[in-house]
Amino acid sequence: MRSPLALSLRLLKADGYVSGIVERRIGPPGETVLSDLFGVFDLVAIRRNTPGVLAVQTTSGSNVASRATKVLSSDEAKLWLSCENRIELHGWRKRKRVRGGRARLWVARVVMLTLNGSGEPVMLEERDLTPAGKEFGNESP
Repeated sequence: MRSPLALSLRLLKADGYVSGIVERRIGPPGETVLSDLFGVFDLVAIRRNTPGVLAVQTTSGSNVASRATKVLSSDEAKLWLSCENRIELHGWRKRKRVRGGRARLWVARVVMLTLNGSGEPVMLEERDLTPAGKEFGNESP
């Protein structure tokens, strides 16, 4: 299985971003723990002619809800968004390429987060993308 982190890096590159991994391993071998940037983000990315910095929390498809709760309840995420930056959540899972077919394709549920009128982070938009940056269901076979 490809890691969600590797798939998100590929997706961001396909969308014209320059990105970097900001989670790190802490502790001695065998006892390492992953630590995200500000306890929330796995990747950051920038793109020409796009204001601000995009922060990404990437996970498996089955963990999207728990990661969304983590990000939405984070004071650091609120601050990040208030500084005119952006946040996306990438939840990766395998889906059948065509109904009834056997071929499977990695697809990300991409959720954009923003601040509402009260200054609280909320989920704004969702779309399904392949690692090549194409909308799932709209790519050529």
